[in-house]
Amino acid sequence: SDCGLMLSDLSEDTIKRVISTYPPGWMVQNPIDMWSAIEEVGADEAYLKITQAVMEDPEVDGVSIIFMVIPTVTEMDIRRFVRAIKVYEKPFAICFMGGDMRVVDDWERIIEEEKVPVYHSPERAIRAIGTVLRWKNGKV
Repeated sequence: SDCGLMLSDLSEDTIKRVISTYPPGWMVQNPIDMWSAIEEVGADEAYLKITQAVMEDPEVDGVSIIFMVIPTVTEMDIRRFVRAIKVYEKPFAICFMGGDMRVVDDWERIIEEEKVPVYHSPERAIRAIGTVLRWKNGKV
């Protein structure tokens, strides 16, 4: 990409962990579309288990987590999710792509209280992750 980033190939272990949240027979690749997992196990479990699996993959350097803030997703405990993901030593960014703007505003406040960046475009989130990774690797 123009950010100097490439999609990682997910390890077999990560794919197995991710697939465990989907309906039987589902295939998974990067980037991961979570919608069927959300329908299968609920937004809290899908976002948390999938994001943890990806964050723990040794081939993944950073993660952009995109939320469509629609009714099924708005039931999530966003603070619990962010606190569970903050423990990883990898950069990540959260991006909101539409949905219930009152919930987006509330979630944005909660996430910013947790000192985590929030973006409204995937490109800006990915660019931010690229900048952090270049800085981390001494290339900024």
